[in-house]
Amino acid sequence: MSCSPVLDQVADVKIDPEGRFKYVLIRVYAPTTKDGNDPSKMIVRGNARGPYH
Repeated sequence: MSCSPVLDQVADVKIDPEGRFKYVLIRVYAPTTKDGNDPSKMIVRGNARGPYH
């Protein structure tokens, strides 16, 4: 669980069950908080639409 309900709605890992492809590591951000923090988290994505090369 992160410090942001918005980020909690984003799956940490989403990978197609079959195929050969590269994984992408992405940092996603939620809106800046009133105290100036920029909540973020790292997520991983991998799908067959992104061909392996």
